[in-house]
Amino acid sequence: MNQENIAELIKWYEQLNLLNLNQINNFYSQDAYFRDPFHELFDLKSLILLYEDMFKKIDNPRFTITNTFTNEKELVLFWDFKFIAFKKEMIISGNTLFKFNSEGKINYHLDYWDSVSELWNKTPVLGKIIRTFYKIIF
Repeated sequence: MNQENIAELIKWYEQLNLLNLNQINNFYSQDAYFRDPFHELFDLKSLILLYEDMFKKIDNPRFTITNTFTNEKELVLFWDFKFIAFKKEMIISGNTLFKFNSEGKINYHLDYWDSVSELWNKTPVLGKIIRTFYKIIF
């Protein structure tokens, strides 16, 4: 993947919404594998459904790419995922490893982020339980 294609991918992710989701075909192969702390998907259709569901359930979700590392066959994006929950902006920081097929399309998407400290710990009720648990154990 060349620098121009990387820039297009980053721009698409930072502007991702229901209206431009169909542009995913420009970047992903049909047999793309996806995994994050909650999902493991084996094709592009499933990934599209996941993103559609995200936009229906989450208030104002958006990605900000903060850094990149790349070589000929892999790309790592560091990002902040921002959304509104519990009447305040939430931010989850993480990174994604992309691998590309011979056509330059993403066929492997692995998201790394800490679901406990980046999500559950920030929720009002569950967060209090987790913080109390940490105080007892650590």
